[in-house]
Amino acid sequence: MSNEINTSSVGLQKQDYALATSCGILSGLIDAIFVGNPNDSKLLQITDKLADKFVVKSAQFFWKHDKRTVGKNKTMPTDLETCISYLEQAFPVDYDARYAKDLKVDDGVLEHMNPSNHHILSLSHSPDLVGLAFSIIDQFSEKKTESFWDKGKIIHVAPKKESKNPYPYFYGADYQSKIFCGFINWIGHLLSDVVGSSSTRKPGKDSRGRGIVMPFYTLTQAFDWGDFNGETFADIMRKVYEDGYDSRFGMTTAIPVVINDLLTKTIWIIRQRTIKKKDWKECLPSSKDGDYRLFLILANTSFELVDCVDAAIHSVNFKSGIDINWVGFFSNINFTGLMRLSGLVLRESIIRLGLSLNDNTFDDTFQRCTEKMTDNVELADNALSETIKAYFECLDYKKKLCESLAEYKEAKNQRIEIERQVEKSIESILRFREKMYQQMEAYFEEYLTAFDEGITLIDKGIVDNESDVFISGNSIIQNKLEREQQFDSQKEFDEMMDSDEDFIF
Repeated sequence: MSNEINTSSVGLQKQDYALATSCGILSGLIDAIFVGNPNDSKLLQITDKLADKFVVKSAQFFWKHDKRTVGKNKTMPTDLETCISYLEQAFPVDYDARYAKDLKVDDGVLEHMNPSNHHILSLSHSPDLVGLAFSIIDQFSEKKTESFWDKGKIIHVAPKKESKNPYPYFYGADYQSKIFCGFINWIGHLLSDVVGSSSTRKPGKDSRGRGIVMPFYTLTQAFDWGDFNGETFADIMRKVYEDGYDSRFGMTTAIPVVINDLLTKTIWIIRQRTIKKKDWKECLPSSKDGDYRLFLILANTSFELVDCVDAAIHSVNFKSGIDINWVGFFSNINFTGLMRLSGLVLRESIIRLGLSLNDNTFDDTFQRCTEKMTDNVELADNALSETIKAYFECLDYKKKLCESLAEYKEAKNQRIEIERQVEKSIESILRFREKMYQQMEAYFEEYLTAFDEGITLIDKGIVDNESDVFISGNSIIQNKLEREQQFDSQKEFDEMMDSDEDFIF
């Protein structure tokens, strides 16, 4: 089979169009009947129970590996409430305000924020790269601010009261370990919020709690425009989340999307084998085949058409002149299927416009850039290390200066010595800052290039359903961060899952 991407799709016949459409319609009916919206979904209870079990297992895993001697539960948490409570205590963060009154903001700012929606308004609570970036910023920012969406804009505000435990116990010693620890804190805190807080999931309560949002769902708060019965699009999407459309329901919406994908692939293989008499190897679906890509787009388009029709039926009031309940409409929309279709269409557009990165010129340019950046890595690393070292020295001397004020007689001599040390540190900062600026761009380009390559492979693995490609992309990123991989392929991952060995963090 050729490695070249086929941009044509003239091989599809009428039967292919009919079969692709049928797959989408059937999967769409499954979505309409069994998924629906968070208030009447027949599958949501199953997904909620799976999420509850996942949180319990995660809390018990962290408890077993928790080496603290102070603050840790003496016995392993067993029920859901205590597991959530343990995660909340083990991974506290500074960006968990639930009301505007808890923050230093003017009247009217974040006026709609409450425990039911603060997860969608807080950027650090988003389970994606956006949330990770703002979580690191909020955890280690000197100003100790929290990042929120307000009227379509990102704001950084400080809490009114400092936390009694402002830093998680898992904090790190230098800038590299701080970033790693910040990532672990972010993961642990998200786990404590996946199925709601410990106060809402107590035994006997019927509430399913307010979980975290779907990946990138928080970005809907940037679109504070439009008129949907007097409300903006951001307001509508916030209310959709409040209605129960969280990450757990997002997993529920993925079920018919996966069924559609599997059904489409199965029909494609059968038709290629039985009708077109191809070898089994040639029957396998491939994203390099333009006919198969079109077949997949047709199936997912049909799926979304059924989904939109179902959403309209549940939200349009024809008696009052087509009055649309927009919250009800978007609550019935399968966003997982919509993102799947958007990804397929975007990929096809890139291929047909000739924007793929399978060009030798790109490879040669990338190689030259990599070699050039490698020459500057050592110098840049030294400049950064010295600058950060001097910076932390300044902080240490400043702390000593504050402590010396308690005893006036010794303060003068200590102040003179500290000021001398600070001046030396400032000279070091000024000396290395210029060098850092010169090397910064070349230094970070190497990491960004590696991250871009890894994320590209991860995206390709997700789109093509190729786990080994996904894992290889992750390995590139982990190797760049000098992290040891426990597995490098789907086979090694399966063997690790079947073994009795513990996961290593």
